[in-house]
Amino acid sequence: MTKSILIVEDEAIVAMEIQNTLERLGYTITAFVSSGTKAISIALEYKPDLILMDIQIKGDMDGIEAAEQIRSCSFIPIIFLTAYAEESTLKRAKLTLPFGYLLKPFQERDLQVTIEMALYAAKIEADRREALDALQKMHDELDNKVKERTIELEKAKDKAVTASKVKSEFLNMVSHELRSPLHQILSYSKFGIKKTGHIPNENIIDFFKNIEKSGGNLLNLLNDLLDLSKLRSSKTEYTMTENRLEDIVQMIINEHRIIIEERKLTVELVKPEVPTNLQCDVNKVSQVIRNLLFNAIKFAPLETRITFQLDFEPLPDGLRVNDISMVPALRLTVKDEGMGIPPDELEKVFGKFMQSSKTKSEYAGTGLGLAICKEIIQAHKGKIWAENNPEVGSAFRFVLPLQQKRRTNQL
Repeated sequence: MTKSILIVEDEAIVAMEIQNTLERLGYTITAFVSSGTKAISIALEYKPDLILMDIQIKGDMDGIEAAEQIRSCSFIPIIFLTAYAEESTLKRAKLTLPFGYLLKPFQERDLQVTIEMALYAAKIEADRREALDALQKMHDELDNKVKERTIELEKAKDKAVTASKVKSEFLNMVSHELRSPLHQILSYSKFGIKKTGHIPNENIIDFFKNIEKSGGNLLNLLNDLLDLSKLRSSKTEYTMTENRLEDIVQMIINEHRIIIEERKLTVELVKPEVPTNLQCDVNKVSQVIRNLLFNAIKFAPLETRITFQLDFEPLPDGLRVNDISMVPALRLTVKDEGMGIPPDELEKVFGKFMQSSKTKSEYAGTGLGLAICKEIIQAHKGKIWAENNPEVGSAFRFVLPLQQKRRTNQL
């Protein structure tokens, strides 16, 4: 490829002679100019492959000053052409890092050799700079990757520490919850053994009843722990089939008909006029509804009302199914007329072993039921939450999308 050269020379005849020589040698002339200002402008605009710069030129700046400004903005090799060889001039010229220095008059062969050596040296320097830039880029990328990896490791460390802390807290809670019924079983058993033959049989029967009750509580706790463990381990299978949510609700109500009548409760189901069909795992969703109804019955005063209400609405903001937002969904609300939940505990009641401070001492329970409900609803891409009613009592609500993956899933 033909190399382009800018000639900076204030004597027109000399400039034309140089131009003719260069063209004869096969170079292309970008332009020839007589001042430093023009040289800078042409060099930065056209970026020639090389500049032949006379030191004594027209204008306020000489060739060395022009070379300094060009070198500060662009990497273009410069060869000085001059009739002056004073030591001071040579020192100034060296500071601009020129690629050659020819004294006038010069021979054509000397000019060609100097130009070719300058172009070759410029190419080597350009390759070196390119390699340095590539190396710096690789260094920066590696540095960024190291920083990113360090951040990831820090996050992983924090997660591990948090997981370890949660695990320890969970084990402490489990140990505490298991000790209570076990302690009761052992205490009543020892007391029964000691008192056998010394107290009426009715009292012994009471001991056995308390043992049976404590054993039942322990079994419920273990079952809930196993359910929660399966849900958290992502190994629980969800079989999605078409169901009517109102039928599931009615089935759960009928299951609890005896205790509802014993407590003289009124259970009402308010539903839309159209069928409430949706795809879900009927057993898992039944478990959620069963838990919500049992809690409502347990905390509702005698002769009060429990209301199930079904409504169609889209999923709440932030929830998606198959990467689609604004998904049609069903909302189920379970209202009771009980004591309600303290506002600062509305979210906490869905935690493990968490119960409302209003009910914890009065009503026995594992404190895992709502945590299990939350896992099941979230596995269905839904949402569950609690609210207090404006008048009295609390309301538990969950929303489920109408459509799910039909095949059996491990969620």
